Amino acid sequence: MSIFGDKIVGIDFHDYSAELVEISVHGKNKYLEAYNRVMIPSDVIVNGEIKKMDELKIILRSLFQDANPDPIETKSLAITFPSNKIITHIFTFPIGLSEAEIRKAITFEAETVMPFSISDVYWDCTVIEKDNVVTEHSSQHVLFACINKAVADQYCELFDGIDTIPVLFSVMPDSLRYSLPKEMINGKTILIVDMDTLATNYLILKDSVIKHFFSGTECGGKLVKDLAEDNQLPENIVVDLKEKNQLATLQKLEQLDLFINKNYKRAKMIVDEYEASNKGERITNILLSGKFVNLPNFMSIAKTYFEGREVSMGDPKLGISIEPTRFVLDAADEHAYIPYSIYFNNAIGSALRALNTPYSNGINLLPDPLKENALTKKKALFFVLSTIFMTLITLFIATFLSFQSQNQNYQRDILIAKRSAMDKMIYGTRYQTIRDQITTFNREVNELSAIDHSLFSVPDIIDKIYKLIPQGISITAFDFSDQNLEFNISGIADDRNILLEAQNNLKKADFIDKVIAPISNYDEKTKISFEMKISLSFTKLNKYGSSANAK
Repeated sequence: MSIFGDKIVGIDFHDYSAELVEISVHGKNKYLEAYNRVMIPSDVIVNGEIKKMDELKIILRSLFQDANPDPIETKSLAITFPSNKIITHIFTFPIGLSEAEIRKAITFEAETVMPFSISDVYWDCTVIEKDNVVTEHSSQHVLFACINKAVADQYCELFDGIDTIPVLFSVMPDSLRYSLPKEMINGKTILIVDMDTLATNYLILKDSVIKHFFSGTECGGKLVKDLAEDNQLPENIVVDLKEKNQLATLQKLEQLDLFINKNYKRAKMIVDEYEASNKGERITNILLSGKFVNLPNFMSIAKTYFEGREVSMGDPKLGISIEPTRFVLDAADEHAYIPYSIYFNNAIGSALRALNTPYSNGINLLPDPLKENALTKKKALFFVLSTIFMTLITLFIATFLSFQSQNQNYQRDILIAKRSAMDKMIYGTRYQTIRDQITTFNREVNELSAIDHSLFSVPDIIDKIYKLIPQGISITAFDFSDQNLEFNISGIADDRNILLEAQNNLKKADFIDKVIAPISNYDEKTKISFEMKISLSFTKLNKYGSSANAK
């Protein structure tokens, strides 16, 4: 459950419509509390860019106020950005790199796959899959996404103007993955074909893990424009016919057939390429989703392209608890069942993404100032909860110590009485002499032991370190700081894997406390000049001298 509360609003709006859902969480179940959907005039948002900010604010306020069955007052929002405004890429890195090292490396790698400087975008990344560490050349696969700062800032201005608080700016791969949780079949590889307003998205998943994502430009918005032009009609008329499942009444439908077949051909090509590159793995299920799945013959044509595979409609309402009457059939042809919930795919997906994982995990393209506000709110709540917890712990400890103190005082009084009785029995000159000799002997033993345990064998440590360094690495400098118990090592490694192996070997050694290796060590691929700082764990070092080494 989200640390910001047990309710969140998922919102999705593009060129022709806006959808809103309020979802609450109780235990492990998610419930639909309210929803709304309105149409947007075609000149308010054009190709995902807000053209009339004030008009859109009025539309979105009414979306909250006129929600069914009651107005929505929850302020926390989860939004999915349109795919045509997002750049995504899956990078592959060595398994040994940490999250911090990956994020640093991506700032350089990302500029090879996007037409912007990294400073001009808001970006985020998340590890989506790791190979088995024992596998040769094991890797980790990282999903990267970014959006131009000017676009994101425009959305922030919009939500600030309607007194709401965005806590998640999600991306299409995440929203699609979370929108259809009940249809993710264990062990099955699934392709989701999402026919949306601004893009057609293709997402391959296995056990809910993202394997491949592609976003195409043949989208519903382009189809509407083409049909409007061919039939000499305004766009809003074509959109209205589409909403009523009456596009088949248009006189010229060549663009419709071309659109459907072109997207299915691409989907078939993606399936074939994936299966060819993943020998023995077959995509068994095709899920159709998005605002344009109610096109004429959409399902029947899909079955001809994916013969032998299970083709079905992806229904996002299956992942939440809902009263049967909340989503109703809204189709002109009662025999062509298209669930009304299909229009809320992105809104439900972004809300479930926020409720299923913390905002700090996964992809979140929220601008930095809003992330800092969310983090501050989380820290404040954590501080309050921590204070309450520490108060309870303090009260418990104080009570326990009070009882312990009383018991110890009682035991001390008994021991003092016993000692006094024994002193009276054995008190005398001989007793005093023996006690003084014993005290002197114990002091000398303690002093010798302290000296013995403060020494250790430096040559022995150097020998152990050299044994941990694999072949392919030449040591050029080896400096030891006795005061700090640190070795500074410089050298040359044949390649990154050998250097990474040496670093991991040193980290695993029980007598080494810390290995510090700058990320610049991995700037080169071969003949790598490197530096490492090794801090020793004093308590794990072999002591110098016969007594320490005695068997």
